[in-house]
Amino acid sequence: MSNYDIFARFYDSVMGERTEESASIEKIIKQYNPPAKKLLELGCGTGTFLKYFLDRKFQVEGIDLSEEMLVIARQKLPEALLSRQNMTSFSLPDKFDVIICLFDSINHLVEYADWEAVFSRVHFHLNEGGLFIFDINTLHKLEELAKNKPVVREFDGKKMTMTVTPKDGAYNWNVEIIERENNNEEEVHSENIQEQSFPLQVVRNSLEKLFSNINMFDQNDSEASETSMRVYFACQK
Repeated sequence: MSNYDIFARFYDSVMGERTEESASIEKIIKQYNPPAKKLLELGCGTGTFLKYFLDRKFQVEGIDLSEEMLVIARQKLPEALLSRQNMTSFSLPDKFDVIICLFDSINHLVEYADWEAVFSRVHFHLNEGGLFIFDINTLHKLEELAKNKPVVREFDGKKMTMTVTPKDGAYNWNVEIIERENNNEEEVHSENIQEQSFPLQVVRNSLEKLFSNINMFDQNDSEASETSMRVYFACQK
């Protein structure tokens, strides 16, 4: 079973439509690659980002490791090409103007060699002048989350508890969702998801070997630093 197979059917209820985030990514595309029309998403999940760009006349494709997530995405995007592939080794016949990897999807790769494998596959699949946009949870954010109390959130009559703890040199996210059945009994769904991060300069050094123009900024559109919580990268081939 892949990460998010259990969480898949709750994912959209928890995360919402993410229209604001989608619009922010569209703004970055217009800034760095205005003619772009062909877009690939790595870790496309339930297809919410792809749906946003499809509605704006982009040609979209997506890959994900979770078949349960892809089942939902295919319901939203019956016309899109969606495939179950690993972002470290994906292979597609086409090249793209934009490749995106969002909501800290790359953090799920706990070995840095796998991050570099993603960068290489992205570079291969981009058209000349193409744009790679991805975001990461920084080491600082993961460390802070591990210090904090569990996050508790209620949605659609269900209760979600998320606990982040250090484990084996990375960080384990335990997501537990409790839903009440018709007979008033509780059913508990639990999934463990690992994340890891690396120093920003290490990431930038790897990207500079492949991309000609690299821009980094935080969640407030300010200069990125090691104390930022989330950092966005916009890399042009």
